[in-house]
Amino acid sequence: MCIDVHKPVFTETDYDVWVVALMNSEGVEIYRQDVTPEETKQMLGVPYETDKFVHIWRSFYADTMPVSWVVWPHSIAKGWMDRITDKFKTN
Repeated sequence: MCIDVHKPVFTETDYDVWVVALMNSEGVEIYRQDVTPEETKQMLGVPYETDKFVHIWRSFYADTMPVSWVVWPHSIAKGWMDRITDKFKTN
């Protein structure tokens, strides 16, 4: 699955982790794989003119499909930033 987040949301330059969690229809976390500092630098290193979004890809197995996601960045200097949440698009 891919989570797309508009790059301007990420205003800091010292992220040490982003929590990435996938939630079921009841809001319960069914999968979590955080973004490492190396992944963060790689994703934010793509120029905005080239791609206006950060794409967080995750593969997993679960009994139910997630309906929403959470990305919660942590800045070394400022601590936990605002949570970013959305629902997956369904057809």
